[in-house]
Amino acid sequence: MGFFGVPAYKFDSANFAWKMMDDRGEGYSTLNMVASISEAEYKRAMAQNRGNTQEFSFIKWRGNHYVLGESAIPYGGYQSRLTGKPKFTRDYIGLAMIHCALTLSGGKLPPQFAVMGAHPPLDAEQKENIVKALKGKWKFSVFGVEYETEVTFVDSVDEITGGAMNVLLNDKGNRMQSILAPQDTLVFDCGGGTTDIVLLNTAGIPVKGTYNGLRVGMNDAVLEFQQSLNEEYGKLFKNAKGGIPLKMVYDIALHPEKKLVNWAGKPLDCANLWQESIAPTLAQLHAGINQMLEGSITLSAPQVLLTGGGSALIEDELKESLFPIHAENNRIFRAIPDKSKMIYANVQGMYKYVNALRIQERQAK
Repeated sequence: MGFFGVPAYKFDSANFAWKMMDDRGEGYSTLNMVASISEAEYKRAMAQNRGNTQEFSFIKWRGNHYVLGESAIPYGGYQSRLTGKPKFTRDYIGLAMIHCALTLSGGKLPPQFAVMGAHPPLDAEQKENIVKALKGKWKFSVFGVEYETEVTFVDSVDEITGGAMNVLLNDKGNRMQSILAPQDTLVFDCGGGTTDIVLLNTAGIPVKGTYNGLRVGMNDAVLEFQQSLNEEYGKLFKNAKGGIPLKMVYDIALHPEKKLVNWAGKPLDCANLWQESIAPTLAQLHAGINQMLEGSITLSAPQVLLTGGGSALIEDELKESLFPIHAENNRIFRAIPDKSKMIYANVQGMYKYVNALRIQERQAK
């Protein structure tokens, strides 16, 4: 059993947000967050969402009640790095996968489907735990509606591989897209919590890598930015629970030149706050990268591919400080040119990779 002949969901269980893409290329993302709630809290949420047929954040499974994604914030939802521990993985990553697939399908899960996962680099035992956690029969309910499905096959790749595949493959899974010349390519993947570098040869095959090499990403910078915004302008958003919404923070971080608009429509300059917020993370990033590259991978590859949401947030800074020669020669490429879709860089690469695997599976039959 593989990906051929069954629907497949591409699922990235990253540090800050879960992302999923289906076979249509449609995507869904939400905050990496889970909360275990009481039966009473579950029933109150069910009453509040009565008539809402598109709410799939509240799941009852094995007699316990959970809320997932952004809806978990009011319930004290927790975030945690993927540990690979069996129970944690089943209860956390497994439920996250079900929530994303359920939401993306509009509550119409297929009776059977396969999953291609992306994750921070793990050892063999941790990867096996992920497979065991996701694969098999799932029976659960959402506000009284019963669901039953089966994950028939699970495969997984490191996040940086997914980002690279997004450029190396076209949508049908054929190599190679014209964006990259057939030369050695340095893939630079800065995400929410980690930064990794891998060198691809002319055939697009990884030959060297610093997987899980640097535990620095842009989550800390964004949270620092959110705190700075709340300190500077939070009083203008006193009616917003929890201060300035995180989604708005990310939108400003992506486009600080657009500034922030308060409830009265007054434009507020946020560009300087953003630069001040990212400065500590950039310093850690530069120091860590120099250490990673020393005696391993050099920056002398003819072309650079930037992947990961963190790279999109600090693209200009990376070009100026790390890759000035590549930038000058127009040899820096991005996995997804549209910043509004940057979070789907890895899962879109996995989408293409699954199609490539399906070609191989079909030819083998």
